[in-house]
Amino acid sequence: MDTARLCEWFAHDALAQRIRALLHNSSTQVWLVGGTVRDALLERPASDYDLAVDGGALVLGKMLARALDAPFYPLDSARGISRVLLADGQHIDLADLRAGGIEADLRARDFTINAMAVPLEQPDVLLDPSGGLADLERKLLRAASPTSFTDDPLRILRLVRQSRALSFSIEPETFSLAVHALPGLDRVAMERIRDELLLLLALPDACSALITLYELGAVEKLLPRLGIPLHMNPSLEPLLRLEIWLSPGAQLGYLSAWREHLAADWALPLAADRPRFLILKLAGLLANLPAPSDALPIGANLCLSTREAQHFMHVLAACRELLGAVPPDALRRYLYFQRHGAAGLDGALLAAASFSLQETAEGAVSRLFDAWYNRYEREVKPPALLNGGALCAHLGIAPGPRVGELLEALRRAQVQGLVTTREEAIRYLSGIPIEPAGSVEL
Repeated sequence: MDTARLCEWFAHDALAQRIRALLHNSSTQVWLVGGTVRDALLERPASDYDLAVDGGALVLGKMLARALDAPFYPLDSARGISRVLLADGQHIDLADLRAGGIEADLRARDFTINAMAVPLEQPDVLLDPSGGLADLERKLLRAASPTSFTDDPLRILRLVRQSRALSFSIEPETFSLAVHALPGLDRVAMERIRDELLLLLALPDACSALITLYELGAVEKLLPRLGIPLHMNPSLEPLLRLEIWLSPGAQLGYLSAWREHLAADWALPLAADRPRFLILKLAGLLANLPAPSDALPIGANLCLSTREAQHFMHVLAACRELLGAVPPDALRRYLYFQRHGAAGLDGALLAAASFSLQETAEGAVSRLFDAWYNRYEREVKPPALLNGGALCAHLGIAPGPRVGELLEALRRAQVQGLVTTREEAIRYLSGIPIEPAGSVEL
């Protein structure tokens, strides 16, 4: 592999040139390191820029942020780690050297292919103390040191994820080092495990990565921390079908009409920058939970946001509900989406992925998608024909719980096509007994 690629990359990467120009007069030595160097050598597009700094990373980070008119975040002030977040989603990470010098810092990193550096002022010089360039050529993931995994056991998950993301093989000795370091996963913060697990699930072929995690023994190590009994292994079959359907150009059969809608919705974040399809894939992995309510403690153990945890639970609940009976008419579809919201779509897809639905059931599931995407105001959220004040005035009743019950009765009547105008709404509600209060029966 020709290191001249680095010089060529520097010459053509506008942000790298800008960073170099801004730091040109700095008295502190700065290196491009890690994934930035690896991806430049592999001719992969850069999404982030990692800089190792010989002291003063926080100060340099603030200076870059001001010059680039970008937000600055001190990620770990004690260790001198900061981030400059750019408008296009890219970011610049700066970190003080973690050891006595740049070579010691590189040797303390996770894998040899991530343990290379280039002086910012000398793009034709490659520092490679552990042989990462040769491993890049061999497409091999190898630990940068014998203590790589004991230093940070989360690297076990990262090993599997990067091997699949790069299509690299894992060196046998590195595999063994990871196995021996498995007990250390108990001391890794759950937030870090969550982030790495979701990054793994974001892979197009997460199933193959999970199989490797099984082979390592990492899945059995993680299950108790998630609150899942060891005898209840996650199922890969639903996840595999979901991955096929999620892939670009996949044949979605009876759901093909909503491909673009689904792709857009799955890309929307539920929390931070984590898109919805990650929670769908997590639900696919755990579709064999004994009860949907079991999803809530798992969501809490994984430190998911409240919104993510609720979506996760409702996807599983909607899936289980559809396996019992698919909503046969507009009113049942309305009630289904009242219970589950957008998670009802993902639950329907998971039901189709988990079990071979009959052709008649496929038609009913298809009508759920049609209701959401084509008939939203007709079957999911009909427009209000009356508000509470108008209802009280026309019916001569006082505000209270009964008003909400009557408005819900009106929405259900709209869904069934019994009411379409304000006048019809008033006549319809006038025919419903005001007393006694209680659930409105239709």
